[in-house]
This record gives sequence, structure tokens and C-alpha cells, in this order.
Amino acid sequence: MSTSCYCCDERAIGQGDHVPPKALFQSGTFATLRPIIVPSCTTHNQAKSSADEYLKFILTSVAEGVPKDVRGGTIRSVIRHAKNPETSLHRFGMERTQEGLTIGKTAPVDEDILDEALGKVARGIYYHHHRGLRKLTGTIVVHPIFLGIVNDAPPEIHKTFENICKLMDEDMRSSQVHGEHQDVFKYQVFDEFDHIRINMVFYRSKSVLVIKRQSD
Repeated sequence: MSTSCYCCDERAIGQGDHVPPKALFQSGTFATLRPIIVPSCTTHNQAKSSADEYLKFILTSVAEGVPKDVRGGTIRSVIRHAKNPETSLHRFGMERTQEGLTIGKTAPVDEDILDEALGKVARGIYYHHHRGLRKLTGTIVVHPIFLGIVNDAPPEIHKTFENICKLMDEDMRSSQVHGEHQDVFKYQVFDEFDHIRINMVFYRSKSVLVIKRQSD
């Protein structure tokens, strides 16, 4: 009997998907401790590798304490894209001009790709946490808390953001935190009556809250 993908009902193939992506960890990290690997179909593994790469770019750009080889891998990846004239560099904060390559001080955040990558991690963690007996399917809402919020956002948005931060902070202080490599990634899973809540922290300080309403 074949195993199905952690994200859908398609048949899983290959060695599975690392959650979070293996590229976020220092080389040699899994020599003695096994990574989290979940069964995956082609669509939710190899076909989503660009989203994983973008997540690595964002996290290594804003987090402190990123292993040198991980940050170096990000730099090499950006250089590889820069050498390819067909690749759009806007998401990396760069632009091709007649004078050459222009590098800006900041890079725009592609929220769709980032949400896709973070949602993928959350779904994998949920599957792993429940030993493959439950899947996080359907619509989820991703809150990348570590990105913050613009000052001129409407008051209701500020209030929602404050409530999300408070909720996750209370969770992290009062409940068990999981993860064998917590300097890189740790998480919590809550199955509540009306919603599912997954807290994730990358590189000790970059927090993300993922919520799925039970009615969705």
C-alpha cells in the first residue's frame, strides 16, 4: 500500500520532503540526529523548490546567527540567478540596467511565495506532529510576524497584529516547544475546538503563526 503526500492525496514518491527545508541547516547537522522528512508527491516537493529557496533568502537576509555556510549558500544562489539573463532579479532587490547590475538597499517581499513556503512547512510539521495520522489541508492563513507591520496601517490591522503577537508569546511561554535543532527551528501545534494553530520560530527569533479555521 503506497503512502500519500502530506499535503494532498496524491501518491508520495522519492525520499520525501524536508520540513523545514534542509538548506536552512548547517552542513553536517543531521550526522547524528535525523531531520524531519514527510512523504511528498512531485507537486509538493521538487516543484516547490523555488519557494523553499525564496524562504531561505528572506530568512538569511533578516536573521542573526545564521550559520556561515547557509548564508554563503544564499549568496551563491543569488549570484547564480544574477548570471542568468533570463532570471528576474526584482525579488532579490536587484535590477539589470544598461550600466550593469544595480543592487538596492532593500528587497521587496513577495508575500505569495513566502506564504506558500511557510504554509508548506506548517503542513509538513502538522503531519509529522500527528505521526502521519492527520493532514493540514484546505485554506490556511499565514502570519509572518517577523516581517512586522507598516506604521501607517489601519488601527484594526495594528490591533490584529498585536493580538497575534500576544497569542504566540503566551503559547511559547506556557506550552511545550518541539524541535531537535531549536537554534534553527522550533514549533508548537495546537488543535483547538474551532481552529488549528501552528507556531514556528526560525533562527531563534523569526516567528510565524499559521491558523486554519475548522470550518474552512
